[in-house]
Amino acid sequence: MQVKAVHRNARMAPRKMRPLATMLRGMPTVDADAQLLYTSGKAAQIMRRVIASAVANAKENHGMIEALRIKDIWVDEGMKLKRFRAGSRGMAHPYTKAMAHVTVIIEGQEAEQVKKAPAIETITADTYAALDGVEELPVEKATETPSENKEGPVRSVETKTDKATGEAFQKTKMMQQGGNKQKSFRRKSV
Repeated sequence: MQVKAVHRNARMAPRKMRPLATMLRGMPTVDADAQLLYTSGKAAQIMRRVIASAVANAKENHGMIEALRIKDIWVDEGMKLKRFRAGSRGMAHPYTKAMAHVTVIIEGQEAEQVKKAPAIETITADTYAALDGVEELPVEKATETPSENKEGPVRSVETKTDKATGEAFQKTKMMQQGGNKQKSFRRKSV
């Protein structure tokens, strides 16, 4: 089965994306993703997103899980934004910013229909105890007082953080008031 994903108006010229598309054509999607991960440039990022979208479509909509490969990938021209640069003597020099439509078709085999398990019923504790023949067990409550703690005195974390924030506050205050005296009277020339 074939699954398609399209990215329209990608803000990059099609001529910059086509060499990458020819490289990826026919590759397994896992290999293509690994290849694009280490390929520099904006075109690789755009292609990677489109392939990831096609793989997600295949998994979610058609249940395809394994052996997905890129059957076909192509880049078409999209819209063109018309802009101009100011030229000499009040002239305008026009140029266009090209966009591209990226289309990816992946193919693979559909997973066999998996029977869904029936929904889980909710039952009360009494019904559960009656089914298993187990009586309710008494619940023990564990209580421990600080005096029973054998590790020694409990140290509070707040005192450490208070000291650290106090030191940081003193440093920032000193820097605002003129900083370190040694640094301010340093010789400028060598």
